[in-house]
Amino acid sequence: MAIRSVYFNQQFQASPETVFSFFAAHDNLSAVFGGKITRVVDAPEGTDPNGLGSVRRLQLAPGVSFEETVTAYVPPQRIEYRISRGSPIREHLGVMLFSPEGTGTTLDYRIEFQSRVPGTGGMIEWILQTTIDRGLKRVSKTLVD
Repeated sequence: MAIRSVYFNQQFQASPETVFSFFAAHDNLSAVFGGKITRVVDAPEGTDPNGLGSVRRLQLAPGVSFEETVTAYVPPQRIEYRISRGSPIREHLGVMLFSPEGTGTTLDYRIEFQSRVPGTGGMIEWILQTTIDRGLKRVSKTLVD
Protein backbone atom coordinates (compact mmCIF):
# COMPACT_ATOMS: atom_id res chain seq x y z
CA MET A 1 0.00 0.00 0.00
CA ALA A 2 1.11 3.52 -0.76
CA ILE A 3 2.38 5.97 1.81
CA ARG A 4 -0.14 8.76 2.23
CA SER A 5 0.53 12.16 3.73
CA VAL A 6 -1.16 15.28 4.93
CA TYR A 7 0.59 18.62 5.36
CA PHE A 8 -0.26 21.76 7.28
CA ASN A 9 1.37 25.18 7.39
CA GLN A 10 -0.08 27.38 10.13
CA GLN A 11 0.96 30.82 11.35
CA PHE A 12 0.72 31.80 15.02
CA GLN A 13 1.05 35.23 16.64
CA ALA A 14 3.17 33.80 19.42
CA SER A 15 6.83 32.95 19.93
CA PRO A 16 8.24 29.54 18.93
CA GLU A 17 8.67 28.77 22.65
CA THR A 18 4.98 29.43 23.34
CA VAL A 19 3.75 27.47 20.32
CA PHE A 20 6.14 24.58 20.99
CA SER A 21 5.08 24.41 24.65
CA PHE A 22 1.42 24.27 23.65
CA PHE A 23 1.89 21.42 21.16
CA ALA A 24 4.29 19.52 23.45
CA ALA A 25 1.66 19.29 26.22
CA HIS A 26 -0.27 16.16 25.28
CA ASP A 27 -3.60 17.19 26.80
CA ASN A 28 -3.60 20.45 24.76
CA LEU A 29 -3.83 18.41 21.55
CA SER A 30 -7.52 17.75 22.16
CA ALA A 31 -8.05 21.29 20.83
CA VAL A 32 -6.51 20.19 17.53
CA PHE A 33 -7.59 16.56 17.12
CA GLY A 34 -10.81 16.50 19.14
CA GLY A 35 -11.60 13.69 21.53
CA LYS A 36 -9.70 13.17 24.76
CA ILE A 37 -5.90 13.06 24.79
CA THR A 38 -3.93 12.21 27.89
CA ARG A 39 -0.32 11.46 28.70
CA VAL A 40 -0.09 7.85 29.87
CA VAL A 41 3.71 7.53 30.18
CA ASP A 42 6.02 10.33 31.28
CA ALA A 43 9.29 10.91 29.44
CA PRO A 44 11.86 8.67 31.11
CA GLU A 45 14.53 11.40 31.26
CA GLY A 46 14.66 15.18 31.51
CA THR A 47 12.44 17.63 33.28
CA ASP A 48 9.56 17.73 30.78
CA PRO A 49 7.17 14.79 31.24
CA ASN A 50 5.94 15.38 27.65
CA GLY A 51 9.45 14.94 26.18
CA LEU A 52 11.28 12.18 24.36
CA GLY A 53 9.78 8.76 25.08
CA SER A 54 6.52 10.05 26.55
CA VAL A 55 3.32 8.37 25.39
CA ARG A 56 -0.15 9.82 24.88
CA ARG A 57 -3.46 8.06 24.40
CA LEU A 58 -5.94 9.51 21.94
CA GLN A 59 -9.57 8.56 22.59
CA LEU A 60 -11.28 9.97 19.50
CA ALA A 61 -14.63 8.18 19.72
CA PRO A 62 -16.17 5.37 21.77
CA GLY A 63 -14.05 2.30 21.10
CA VAL A 64 -11.54 4.23 18.97
CA SER A 65 -8.26 4.85 20.78
CA PHE A 66 -4.57 4.50 20.09
CA GLU A 67 -1.25 5.58 21.54
CA GLU A 68 1.53 7.75 20.15
CA THR A 69 5.12 7.86 21.38
CA VAL A 70 7.31 10.96 21.09
CA THR A 71 10.42 9.94 19.11
CA ALA A 72 12.14 13.33 18.73
CA TYR A 73 11.91 16.34 21.01
CA VAL A 74 14.02 19.46 20.36
CA PRO A 75 12.59 22.56 22.11
CA PRO A 76 11.47 24.89 20.60
CA GLN A 77 12.10 23.50 17.10
CA ARG A 78 10.86 19.95 16.52
CA ILE A 79 8.52 17.24 17.79
CA GLU A 80 8.21 13.84 16.10
CA TYR A 81 5.97 10.98 17.09
CA ARG A 82 4.81 7.57 15.89
CA ILE A 83 1.71 5.55 16.60
CA SER A 84 2.89 2.84 18.92
CA ARG A 85 -0.28 0.93 19.75
CA GLY A 86 -3.79 0.22 18.47
CA SER A 87 -4.43 2.01 15.18
CA PRO A 88 -5.97 1.31 11.77
CA ILE A 89 -2.84 2.82 10.20
CA ARG A 90 0.81 1.76 10.14
CA GLU A 91 4.16 3.27 9.20
CA HIS A 92 2.89 6.44 10.87
CA LEU A 93 5.16 9.44 11.40
CA GLY A 94 4.13 12.89 12.58
CA VAL A 95 6.64 15.75 12.34
CA MET A 96 6.05 19.25 13.73
CA LEU A 97 8.61 21.93 12.87
CA PHE A 98 8.41 25.31 14.60
CA SER A 99 10.24 28.30 13.12
CA PRO A 100 10.24 32.03 13.88
CA GLU A 101 8.34 34.12 11.36
CA GLY A 102 8.39 37.86 11.97
CA THR A 103 6.96 38.34 15.45
CA GLY A 104 5.27 34.94 15.42
CA THR A 105 5.83 31.31 14.51
CA THR A 106 5.22 29.05 11.54
CA LEU A 107 4.26 25.47 12.22
CA ASP A 108 5.04 23.05 9.39
CA TYR A 109 3.29 19.79 10.25
CA ARG A 110 3.41 16.60 8.20
CA ILE A 111 1.84 13.22 8.87
CA GLU A 112 2.73 10.16 6.80
CA PHE A 113 1.02 6.78 7.10
CA GLN A 114 -0.16 3.63 5.41
CA SER A 115 -3.62 2.18 5.89
CA ARG A 116 -3.90 -1.34 7.28
CA VAL A 117 -7.23 -1.85 5.51
CA PRO A 118 -7.17 -1.67 1.69
CA GLY A 119 -9.26 1.15 0.26
CA THR A 120 -9.46 3.25 3.43
CA GLY A 121 -6.34 5.39 3.01
CA GLY A 122 -8.12 8.18 1.16
CA MET A 123 -10.85 8.40 3.77
CA ILE A 124 -8.31 8.50 6.62
CA GLU A 125 -6.33 11.16 4.75
CA TRP A 126 -9.46 13.29 4.30
CA ILE A 127 -10.46 12.94 7.97
CA LEU A 128 -6.97 13.93 9.14
CA GLN A 129 -6.73 16.85 6.72
CA THR A 130 -10.15 18.24 7.60
CA THR A 131 -10.02 17.73 11.36
CA ILE A 132 -6.48 18.93 11.95
CA ASP A 133 -6.75 21.91 9.60
CA ARG A 134 -9.87 23.07 11.44
CA GLY A 135 -8.20 22.52 14.83
CA LEU A 136 -5.01 24.38 13.90
CA LYS A 137 -6.98 27.38 12.66
CA ARG A 138 -9.00 27.44 15.88
CA VAL A 139 -5.88 27.24 18.09
CA SER A 140 -4.07 29.94 16.05
CA LYS A 141 -6.82 32.42 16.96
CA THR A 142 -6.33 31.92 20.68
CA LEU A 143 -2.63 31.11 21.10
CA VAL A 144 -0.93 34.49 21.33
CA ASP A 145 1.88 36.03 23.39
